[in-house]
Amino acid sequence: MSNVSAAFLSIAVREGFVTPEAAARYSASMTSSPAAAGILTAAQVDIVETLLRPTEVIPGYELLSHLGHGGMGVVYRARQIAFDRIVALKTVLLGTHASPTALARFEQEAKTIGRLVHPHLVTAYDFGRHQGRLFLAMEFVEGENGDEWLDRHRAAAETLVWGIIRQVAAGLAYAASANVIHRDIKPANLLLTKPPAGYPLAAGLPLVKIADFGLALLAEDTDSRTRLTSDNTTVGSPQYMAPEQLSGSRVDLRADIYALGATAYHLLTDRAPFEGLSLMQVFAQKLHGDPPPATQFRTDLSPGSFELLRDLLQRDPEQRLADYDIVLQRIDALLADLTGQTPRMMSAVTMEAPRPVATEIIPEATVARPVSRRSWIVVAVAVTLVGAVAAGYWASTGPARAMPGPRDWQPTNWAVSCYNGKTLQGWRIASGTWIPGQDDGEGGRLLTGSKGTIGYPLLRPAGTSRQPLVGYRIIAVANVHTADAAELQFGLTTGNDSNQAARYVMRLLKERVQLGTRSGDHGPLEKVLAEKPLAGSDGFHELRLERHYRDWFVAIDDTPLGSIPVPNTAILPEFLLATEGNGTAWFSDILLEELAAPPSKP
Repeated sequence: MSNVSAAFLSIAVREGFVTPEAAARYSASMTSSPAAAGILTAAQVDIVETLLRPTEVIPGYELLSHLGHGGMGVVYRARQIAFDRIVALKTVLLGTHASPTALARFEQEAKTIGRLVHPHLVTAYDFGRHQGRLFLAMEFVEGENGDEWLDRHRAAAETLVWGIIRQVAAGLAYAASANVIHRDIKPANLLLTKPPAGYPLAAGLPLVKIADFGLALLAEDTDSRTRLTSDNTTVGSPQYMAPEQLSGSRVDLRADIYALGATAYHLLTDRAPFEGLSLMQVFAQKLHGDPPPATQFRTDLSPGSFELLRDLLQRDPEQRLADYDIVLQRIDALLADLTGQTPRMMSAVTMEAPRPVATEIIPEATVARPVSRRSWIVVAVAVTLVGAVAAGYWASTGPARAMPGPRDWQPTNWAVSCYNGKTLQGWRIASGTWIPGQDDGEGGRLLTGSKGTIGYPLLRPAGTSRQPLVGYRIIAVANVHTADAAELQFGLTTGNDSNQAARYVMRLLKERVQLGTRSGDHGPLEKVLAEKPLAGSDGFHELRLERHYRDWFVAIDDTPLGSIPVPNTAILPEFLLATEGNGTAWFSDILLEELAAPPSKP
């Protein structure tokens, strides 16, 4: 084994990508690349190869270690050589893997945080482009994020939680004064660190900095043609997002105030406001209901905390606390009640908005921030939940059907997450090898399939039995990975052998997607009804199927692919996932939701 190979495996072990035992077994054989051998993903291989040449990737920076990655972006712990300081360095590979939206979001993050300077916001230092990579250098915060902090502080003391939340409110107030709305406040985007000596915080209270302004919205930007996410589009984290974000309505600073309340709820109760629900149920509950009272999970919660949470989490933004001055006054009053004294923390929380400077921070080279594939499914589900797309929109997307029927069926609030990331409970393995639980590197668990098909019933509980769904929506995230194709099969005609039944196939290939027909689980594609090239991504794509009264509607990454008339013949109440070729395909975020005809008008 060469020195380079030894160094490669050493870094892979150091970064936690592979165990020392697995690295030793691989080095003994060396029969294929680490990615092909299955010990590393392609993204992990790229990260290790990048760390093998730490000073050659981004001029002026030495890459020290990997902090995290997702989608097409990586964050490294790095040393800025000129100032000999440690920074967090975000990098994005340009080319076929960088979508225009992702690049625009990275550029917006750089512009946004570059003009904001506040003790409770992460500071931007530098950004640019070099040899096919975009980069953004930011303040490195030595500490932990809110999720990690929660692991150590279950249902933390009220004074500690509100001391943290007050700092977040102070940072958001400053951002709002600069007409910036964060739109993705949650524990994971809060960085907690030890305050410097003499900093005016109560003893034992960490210093909080808000990170990840990649979804930030400039409040004065009212022209939908220039906005990354226009009306009727939802981006963010559904557990913490305000209901108006889910409905695609125009948002203002009150959306961040709701998310601030949801974050406080989580820190106080050790659970998110709508924990335990499927993604579909979260959307339905947020639009039509309220989270359980925090006192249900924290019986020692003071009346003041209960009332403040209630006022922050009002579903109607008109009823919610609508001004940061009021929010900060309420927090200060509550802390005074809880401690019996005025809290020792920063009082200057509405610093003057930053003035324009003579030189633009952003050069002509555009910069981008990685977009997690998790956000795709949020966007898609939110759009479909808040209203039906006009039938003509679908009719113009492909030859599958010239004039489909109306796409007007609506969710009934029954939905199920088909895959829990751990087991294959509820699934029927028809052929091949299917393994649940593979870590995707982003905290999720993939379903890995090889040379086979696996089915899930289109049934819902009805008393002591189950009945077939008439209308439904299926959403699945898929990645061809090393297989030839990954598929969603539906509309199977009933017969003596379901493995030989005719069916429709949504077939995901490396660079395109097809909609066609096939007989049998693995018969040749007999007819291609629609086909579309795929834009660059990290390999993950959202497959979506909707069954309405007359038609199936098929979409890829929230873009319509075509529609198919539902035949009069009997249809098997099951959908299938399938793989082609000798390699493996990945699936995740598999959701099934019931649709039904809208109520008739009187």
